[in-house]
Amino acid sequence: MNPKQWVDIYRPKEMTDIISHEHILKILNNMVKNNCLTHLLFNGERGTGKSSSISALINNMYGKQQNIMTLKLNASNHRGIEVVRKEIKSFVTTRMMFSNKPKLVILDEADAMTMDAQLALRRIMDKYSNNAKFCIICNYIRKIHPSLISRCTLFRFKTLNNDAMKQRLLYIMEKEELKITDDTLTKLIEMSNHDMRHAIFMLQALSFEKYKTKEQLCTIFKYPTDTQEQECIDIMKLSLEDRIEKMVQWVDDYGYHLSVLIKIYFNHFLEKKEFTKITKLAQLECQLNGEYSSKLQVYSLMAILESI
Repeated sequence: MNPKQWVDIYRPKEMTDIISHEHILKILNNMVKNNCLTHLLFNGERGTGKSSSISALINNMYGKQQNIMTLKLNASNHRGIEVVRKEIKSFVTTRMMFSNKPKLVILDEADAMTMDAQLALRRIMDKYSNNAKFCIICNYIRKIHPSLISRCTLFRFKTLNNDAMKQRLLYIMEKEELKITDDTLTKLIEMSNHDMRHAIFMLQALSFEKYKTKEQLCTIFKYPTDTQEQECIDIMKLSLEDRIEKMVQWVDDYGYHLSVLIKIYFNHFLEKKEFTKITKLAQLECQLNGEYSSKLQVYSLMAILESI
């Protein structure tokens, strides 16, 4: 069994290795082919292939020169205005000799950048667009300044579907000579929240276990089993006083975060079509995490519109 991280081993190296997003890849390939690359903005949830797509693109564009033609920054670590004024500006002000291709600055997790840094970046993008292009990658586009969005070609990376994820995971399992049951693989995809990167990490962790079952998978990653989920739902049938007592006990016994309860009840109320309760869950989720899941919020929106 390979001791290296599978997420690095099986990271797509060519555009053809990327699962899903065919329309995005086609446009990007045409941009490179016709030497008309624009500033890019990749938006989408975690693990949907944004970083892998740009890595494959620069491998296609620059080949062995990619280390000198690209600047990669994780904007969550380089989020201030000084990085824009010094490191980025220094990189984009020069042009490589004997190359008609622009340099490329990749800003991952750009939604963590300060507004001052984003406004400073806007000016650099305009002034040095002949020398360098920018690829801005983010999870939450609402945190990107509108002036940056307007300067980029925007690509929305949708959540990977079950079939696409399953095929990729089966490919890795075949290469690593790993065998797990189909229901365990289905549970893994569910637990990963359709984050391909996280799913591969989970698969590798499970490979070290003696019993590669979905129950063991839940135990490793502190995810409720089917039995525990049913216990949680059954608590709702009790009186209010007993319900509170049992719920506190349930949380203490299993040690789950409140966000886990929200997910359990979201799926339960969705099945029962109790949309008003889903709206309340959506509000609670935002208060807890400062973030939100698109699926829950969409159902919350539909519930609000239904009541109007």
